[in-house]
Amino acid sequence: MSTYITLSGSNKHNKTTKELYGDLAKKAAEYLKSKDGNLLVLAILKGQGLGYYWSPSNKGLVLVPRNAEWYYLPWKKDEKGRVYLYSPNLLTSGVVICADPEEITVLGLN
Repeated sequence: MSTYITLSGSNKHNKTTKELYGDLAKKAAEYLKSKDGNLLVLAILKGQGLGYYWSPSNKGLVLVPRNAEWYYLPWKKDEKGRVYLYSPNLLTSGVVICADPEEITVLGLN
């Protein structure tokens, strides 16, 4: 029996594909909550195109799209007064950047 998720099959745990995707969605949703269990607020970077931002998770500058959705992290500001934003790439990884509060627009909860 295949351990890969297929559109019509099941895996070694005898879960349907729909159940597996549901489990993955629940796991992903946990990454979008603060330590207190509150949902993270959506924000976007002001401006058009791409921009370089400091990423403490990558320990360097990263080029990111400004019109992408970011999650505002309720952490203490860094030493330059910047706030932290998070963008999930996969279920267990993502990128954190620092941005000036004047450069972001908070959209609220999704």
